[in-house]
Amino acid sequence: MFNKYRIYEICIISKSFYTIAQHSNFRCVSRVICGNGYTLDPVTGQNCVDVDECADGTHKCTADQTCVNRLGGYVCNCPPGHVTGPNKDCIDIDECSLYGNICGSNSQCENTVGSYRCNCDSGFENVGSFTGSGCQDVNECQQNPGLCQHVCYNTWGSYRCSCKPGFRLNPDNRSCTDVDECTEFKSNHLCMGICENTPGSYACRCPDGYNLGLNGRSCEGLLLLLKIFQNFTLLTLHTNRLNVFIKKILKNCCILHFYKIL
Repeated sequence: MFNKYRIYEICIISKSFYTIAQHSNFRCVSRVICGNGYTLDPVTGQNCVDVDECADGTHKCTADQTCVNRLGGYVCNCPPGHVTGPNKDCIDIDECSLYGNICGSNSQCENTVGSYRCNCDSGFENVGSFTGSGCQDVNECQQNPGLCQHVCYNTWGSYRCSCKPGFRLNPDNRSCTDVDECTEFKSNHLCMGICENTPGSYACRCPDGYNLGLNGRSCEGLLLLLKIFQNFTLLTLHTNRLNVFIKKILKNCCILHFYKIL
């Protein structure tokens, strides 16, 4: 006999039903059994409602995973650029190895955590948002006008310095040094007189008493052709030396002026 002061007494008689004893009277009601991921509605006591494991902290996702609740359970999502490993952990995807030449030409792929980065080769620069082949040639000559001392030529992925005529490129491949033509090409006899080096070139000059020829290299002595009686005589002005040149020719000729090349 039940205690009359006991309002409810539950007696399990099967897996699907249970009895409620109330004031010595029994009635059988259906047992509500909720599956995994669900729980009995605390309000109605009859319905099963989803358990939000992500909200109540009962999930087993790792710190680098994101818990996403679903009906009857949850999933652990890895961040972008990762895949779920055999131990349910997140493993970074090496996009550079997986996708091959993902960055295109003139660049190198560098794997990063969850992503990758495209680095342009030396002499190239990134163009806008980098998707595929985004590296273009850098015009070093325009970006740095003082890169070369004389002349700068842009090349594919680099540049080249050149010197003006009469100068030689130094080992640093940027600066130039004047070429002393008088010394380096002495055996070529650039000048018949005196050779003087100038920046980027050279100049010829003649000893006293001689004039530089029209070709800029030869020296011409100033002479007078005199008629003495019937003979023509050369007078060298800077030595005052007389030399018989032509005898008994050209009547009525007085004085001629001409140059003789040394």
